[in-house]
Amino acid sequence: MRVLTIVGNPATPSRTRVTADRLSEVLAEMGGEVTTVDLAMVAVDGLAHGRLEAEAQEALDAMKAADLLLVVTPIFKGSYTGLLKLLFDVLPHEALARKVAIPVMLGAWPGHFLALDHALKPLFSALGATSTKGLLVMETTANKEAQTLDPDVIEKFRPIAQEAVLLVDAFSAAPSPSTPSS
Repeated sequence: MRVLTIVGNPATPSRTRVTADRLSEVLAEMGGEVTTVDLAMVAVDGLAHGRLEAEAQEALDAMKAADLLLVVTPIFKGSYTGLLKLLFDVLPHEALARKVAIPVMLGAWPGHFLALDHALKPLFSALGATSTKGLLVMETTANKEAQTLDPDVIEKFRPIAQEAVLLVDAFSAAPSPSTPSS
């Protein structure tokens, strides 16, 4: 199972990256081959002007090759970051069909959970991905200096990761829509 973790924070180092790394470890324990794209380290600004830099193309190619996307972003102005928007906006409709996406957002208060269902999950739906339940992580549970994430967050993530793995397995076992059935 090919897993692509996308970190949508424009700052580095960040609590978002710490969260992404710790949650990626859970997916690796479940058999995932994890690759991480940290958008703070990728030149994506040309995407706003219709130019696709090599690093951005590599990120898009990694998305297309992945079975499972773990997308981790801080909440900016009630939604996901502009970096994520730049990257996902160049994908055509249904580009993520037969892919599973796990939405994870870092927020400052519990009311931010609405951003999962009103911002990130609709993005995945528009691109054809199947979303799992999302996870809102309180930003205070990630320590960027110590590179740690509260163990309770990791335990809340495990059933979401298990659901994602089951969905990936189901997609792998099912014939592709373009494959005629016998």
